Amino acid sequence: STVKIPVEVTITPVYGDFGESRATVAVLREISEHRNQQQRLSALNTITCNLFRQESCNGVINEAVAAARNILNFEIAVFYSPTADGTLSPVSSTIPIPKITYSTDALFLDEYLPAYAYEQQEAIFDAEVPDSDSMLPTDKSIGSIFACPVSSYGVFVVATHRHHGLD
Repeated sequence: STVKIPVEVTITPVYGDFGESRATVAVLREISEHRNQQQRLSALNTITCNLFRQESCNGVINEAVAAARNILNFEIAVFYSPTADGTLSPVSSTIPIPKITYSTDALFLDEYLPAYAYEQQEAIFDAEVPDSDSMLPTDKSIGSIFACPVSSYGVFVVATHRHHGLD
């Protein structure tokens, strides 16, 4: 089968001492990564426009979770919102995920990073989550995670099963 590889071609003539054409130099540059970046930037621009068009908080949340999964290729994306009973409840997520119950009296970083990030109101990134940690209540272990609080609205979390998967 034939494989097509996108390339950029630059051709430059080489002239002699008297201005005569002596040779031609051609440089081929493979541009598939550049093309992929352009497509992702275009998709992110579209998502940004869609976010501004949303008329509700849930619309923004759903759009952001979809973008994290479909454009940025995060395996897990979830937005947790606080509830009156002391839990963080997933409003929108790319995988089925339960509520996180936490106590502010006994909240430690290694319990549930999303709850800690929300309670402390600081973004937290961990590129190498130890296998024993349960940063998110999922069946599969988390390799990398980023939790970003969104004021009193909740916390946005993206994660991957690979160490350094969010670098």
